[in-house]
Amino acid sequence: NRSNKKIVLEKDEYIRLVDRLSGGERVEQGPSTIVPTPTEVSAQGVQKAIPINVGTAVEVRNKLTGARALYTPCNYEGGIFVPEALQEIVEVRSLIHVLPHEAMIVRDVEGKMTVYSGREDVVQAGQCITDAGDVSGGVGGTAFFLPPFSKIVRMSWSTYANPVNSAGTTTSTPSTTLNNPEDDGTPTTPIEDGNRRLEEVVESSMYVDQASPPGSSPKRKVTTIDMRTQKSFYTYEVRTSDNVKLEVSGTIFWQIEDVRKMVVITGDPEGDVWARSRSLLISKISETDLATFMSKASDIVDAAFANQTSDPFFEDRGLKLVSMEMTGYTPIDQNTKDTLQGIIRQTVNRINELEKQRSENDVLMEKLTADIDLEKNRTMLIETQAENSRLLAETAGAPARG
Repeated sequence: NRSNKKIVLEKDEYIRLVDRLSGGERVEQGPSTIVPTPTEVSAQGVQKAIPINVGTAVEVRNKLTGARALYTPCNYEGGIFVPEALQEIVEVRSLIHVLPHEAMIVRDVEGKMTVYSGREDVVQAGQCITDAGDVSGGVGGTAFFLPPFSKIVRMSWSTYANPVNSAGTTTSTPSTTLNNPEDDGTPTTPIEDGNRRLEEVVESSMYVDQASPPGSSPKRKVTTIDMRTQKSFYTYEVRTSDNVKLEVSGTIFWQIEDVRKMVVITGDPEGDVWARSRSLLISKISETDLATFMSKASDIVDAAFANQTSDPFFEDRGLKLVSMEMTGYTPIDQNTKDTLQGIIRQTVNRINELEKQRSENDVLMEKLTADIDLEKNRTMLIETQAENSRLLAETAGAPARG
């Protein structure tokens, strides 16, 4: 005969007992003292109950139907969650916060996408934050629990870094796995391998990668969409109308205005902005010759930007082109580069000579002005001396006439 020991459960504890003969199971919750029957066993032993609060929810699976449910403060008022018989806890989920300038996309099992935007209404007290309905208005940020069978959409965006900062460095494609340490060839311990596999499992349960077109530029994983003005650097090779090959570089400022439009059409908005700007800028520069481009480069870029602002390409994708700037250009052909450098040296020499001549002219002008003032003073001296002589003569002749 087999006898089981008495089990003491505290207030926040529970135990799941399974009958080895019938397969039935029961869950006992503390505080209590129980004695399992000889045929009952507990695989997990005594377990801690899970507190459900504003920042914590529990996803539960029904063993009979396979259905999953998410228990939150909105639909569970017990405070401390203890699963029932034939229920198992799949995951304890934390509240996901979305800042006022951010947005996140969630895809459910049917492929429906829901956008949680920080520009939408703030969740009010008592309002269920697990609903996937659309909300509009407000600028206070939002928060939500990830519903069952839903995952956060993770996109791959092209990265166009500042060429000045990346000069002399080798650009590599970022790791496609979040929170995954880079493999630098160092042997890992079994514990590190286990932690890495655990992170990959958690990541696969939370994120789903959106397909994006392949490209030559490095990619970065994006789950939280920044809806503020963003900056991308560009370096394009262009040809003028007189067949001079140039490399122009600058900055593009752009912004995401409608996440719903963007996610339907593109998974790489930064790459689309970069490629479209390149096409329009090349088209505009190809209409001008080198001399015109050198004298009116800023106007040409402004004209290309004006064409882009009215382009439906950006509006269809929920994007907005804020501004476009060109910071420099250089010829690619060495002969053209030498010629332009010669022109620049001549221009600089001419400017230096003009400045030198202006300085000499200023010196001469000051000298001439001083000479004029000196001669004027001499004239005044002579006139004053003559007047004094006349007055002395008149004074000397006055007694004689008397």
